[in-house]
Amino acid sequence: MKKIFTLAVVALLGVAGVQAQSVKINKTDGTTVTIKASEIKNIEFSPAETGETIVGDYKGDNSLLVGGTIGPYVAKDAVYTVTKNADGSINLKSHEEKYNGTVMGDLTLGTYTIGNIPFDAATKSYVRDYSADGLTVHFVCVSGGETTMDSDYTFKQGNVTIVQGENGELKITNTYTIGNMPFPITATFNGVKSE
Repeated sequence: MKKIFTLAVVALLGVAGVQAQSVKINKTDGTTVTIKASEIKNIEFSPAETGETIVGDYKGDNSLLVGGTIGPYVAKDAVYTVTKNADGSINLKSHEEKYNGTVMGDLTLGTYTIGNIPFDAATKSYVRDYSADGLTVHFVCVSGGETTMDSDYTFKQGNVTIVQGENGELKITNTYTIGNMPFPITATFNGVKSE
């Protein structure tokens, strides 16, 4: 469609030297804009506004890999909520997730929200280093029926990348270190919007 419109404008510009032509644009709000073709230097198409279609709740599997080699451990039916800010950035809320049978035992990772994640047009994704935000998460570990950890821990390092696929599916890659963990965790979520 862009090519057809651009070709039409180019044709109008070529004819403008022969006769006075104008371009009439009928907008969706009912108004009309008329411009002389000779006044048009060029026409640029801005990318569609991001953020509107990504907003919502997503459900899928979240897979954890510790230190790049241990795991993966999977939380089935994990839920993430995406909301949009006035500046076009988004917020990502992780809901409670359970990972059973890890080396440490059965883990429960509480809810947390990463805010103000901006859109990166070059990679067509939302990307943010949230290491300095001071975010905390409640972490519980049960091993052999005994609770070995049950406390809030601070994210020491954190980088998130969020990509929305052509069919609306969401992929989140979140690499982080919490508390005094010696190895980073890479969480990869693949999900679809909940109805």
